[in-house]
Amino acid sequence: MTVEEMHYEFMVRFNSQSSEQQKSYLIPEVDQLLNNAMDMFINSKVYPRFSQIGSAVESTNRIIDDLRTIITTKNVHVNTVGDYGEIELDRLLNPDGVTPLDVNLKYLISAIAFVSCDGCNNNEPEEMQVNIFRHYDKILNNTIYNTSYNWKEIIAIIEDNKLKLYLKDPNYTTNLICANANIKFIRKPLRICNGANFGTGYYLGSVLCNTTDDCELPENTHNEIVDLAVMLAARNVSSSTMPIKQQSLQEQFTIN
Repeated sequence: MTVEEMHYEFMVRFNSQSSEQQKSYLIPEVDQLLNNAMDMFINSKVYPRFSQIGSAVESTNRIIDDLRTIITTKNVHVNTVGDYGEIELDRLLNPDGVTPLDVNLKYLISAIAFVSCDGCNNNEPEEMQVNIFRHYDKILNNTIYNTSYNWKEIIAIIEDNKLKLYLKDPNYTTNLICANANIKFIRKPLRICNGANFGTGYYLGSVLCNTTDDCELPENTHNEIVDLAVMLAARNVSSSTMPIKQQSLQEQFTIN
């Protein structure tokens, strides 16, 4: 759908839910509802409300299918700090370590580090799979999980909004060297905006919204996003029929 079509569908679906009370939403209000709904939709794909054993492959495929337009891979700078190589997730840098990438990371998916090893006389960087864990203290005391240049695996954790790669391989006396890595992630989508159809536009904080920007997510997700926006709007309207009509969506999304 175009942004105009999403606005139209929103108003039709919202007003059809309540015969007792109708509200006329302004374009900036609908834009905000649609963007909030898009964020909730993305979050629901990354962190499913219900998880079942054996559904990992299906869930992964669904995430890739529904979010494919905002999944990207970038080569980024890795800054060495002690035993760790750090990637600042809220300020991704090009491999030169100076120029910021013109992209905002929302969720990290995976990473491949390019690593060399002075201790094994190999100065040519080789690809190493990055295995991301939650707690270093539990991993470092476990001999099963270790950074291993020979096995081309490096352990890491996300801490203080940084991806921290552990560069200490117990098989070598010197730390591994990592200057850059490829990270695959879900980026923040561009904002849905219908400001061009609202006079000269409207301000969101200090930013003038006077363009027409369609939803970046694939076409097959737009109906769900509109439905979510309707549910968000329905919370502000008193109607005896709306709670019944919200049940199907509340089974898929958490709406507080």
